[in-house]
Amino acid sequence: MPIIGPSGSTKTTSMVAVAEKLKKKHPGKTPILVVKLRSSTTKLKHLHVQILEAFNDPQADTVRNQIVSHSDNVSADAIRNVARAAGTYVVVLDESHSVIGVREKWARAQAFAPHIKSLVNDGLFAVIVMGTEDANLLFETLPELNNRKFDSISLNPIDLSNPEDFSYFYKLIGRIDHKLVALDILDEPIGLVDDLKSRGLLYDMSDGVVGVICRILIIALRMVQRKGRRTIDFDNDIKQAFWAWKAEQKDEDGNSIKIYDPFVEKIRPTTTDTIAAMSKKIGISS
Repeated sequence: MPIIGPSGSTKTTSMVAVAEKLKKKHPGKTPILVVKLRSSTTKLKHLHVQILEAFNDPQADTVRNQIVSHSDNVSADAIRNVARAAGTYVVVLDESHSVIGVREKWARAQAFAPHIKSLVNDGLFAVIVMGTEDANLLFETLPELNNRKFDSISLNPIDLSNPEDFSYFYKLIGRIDHKLVALDILDEPIGLVDDLKSRGLLYDMSDGVVGVICRILIIALRMVQRKGRRTIDFDNDIKQAFWAWKAEQKDEDGNSIKIYDPFVEKIRPTTTDTIAAMSKKIGISS
């Protein structure tokens, strides 16, 4: 099953939280194993190594050190035995898009998709393919794998013109704002969703991805804590935190990713108009 969403859409955070919860419920077992794929993962044995690493199994070193001569069947058997002992019934291949890279995506996806199919063929555990939109290529390039998938889960950015998306986005962020005070982290709410300007800045900063807002908030909290403050100013601290987060965004080649900056380029007129109309429609004060 694919779980698709942009960076910052809380895919990994949410999945790890579910996996940890189940692990506590079943002591000594790992019902859900989260495997973070690396861009260097190209061969089936590379995938086997990463799965064994995620299990903290020493056989990972054996396979890695004998990557040329080691049999795929032997490493597959090792995974079966470890998974049975751990009670694993779901393996999550996180950052699946990383194996596709940024060049020759179709060819790389076509080469890697059979490796995922080999895991599915064993029938020992279900496989979740998690990543950005590019991860869909793993299914598109191999009909046999595509035919065996369940409906995908999309964590795409929210649609401001959709009342449900609009309410979810701003209510959740508003709840986070007040929770920071309830947990005695801040002395007063930031006012993240108090007016049209703040709502517009939030949307244009994040392109409608809640996880991006959370990351910016974490940076802002660290900044004010270093200064010994217990308040966050939207126009100053959030702006500086956004710029710090923006500077960290790089592609696989280390180049800066272009991100719209509403503090410099102003809030998009379409964003302001849509938020004003939706706020009025669902009865949120401006």
